[in-house]
Amino acid sequence: MRASRVDYYHQHQIDVWHDQLGSLGLGGEHAVFVNLAAIAGPVTGRPDAMMHVNYKAPMAAATACEALDFGHWVQSSTQATKAERAGQVPYSRWKAMADFSLGRLQKLPVSVCVLGLLYCRDSGVVGQRGEGLNMVDLSLLPLTPIMGSGQAPLQVGRKETYP
Repeated sequence: MRASRVDYYHQHQIDVWHDQLGSLGLGGEHAVFVNLAAIAGPVTGRPDAMMHVNYKAPMAAATACEALDFGHWVQSSTQATKAERAGQVPYSRWKAMADFSLGRLQKLPVSVCVLGLLYCRDSGVVGQRGEGLNMVDLSLLPLTPIMGSGQAPLQVGRKETYP
């Protein structure tokens, strides 16, 4: 397993991704790209930041992975792409466009994982017991597939409190 940090706000050229991944010796049928670029917010003065982070950078990376004959792409997505106002919210719109575009790649198998997390809106903590849950922790969790087209409407739960 190799990991590398990138700047999704600025790194959205295919050749840069191709060269970075290639320089790490990544490629071939056993290589898997897991896109966990889910925790990135807007940048003041850059109205296009969400487009770069959630659409342009992942699509450039996926195109480079396709050229390097990667075996699989795993895209972390969000239930926000299915929300009523998804097309009006930059994060949701660009994330949904990336999910759609990734699904149309010809050579690279893609899995789009639409994740939901429990969080506390008062403290901003993700998880059930107050401990933080970061993206590394999230990548270690098992995935339970729900078969279908992915077109099911978003289910909204009721507010519950737990001790």
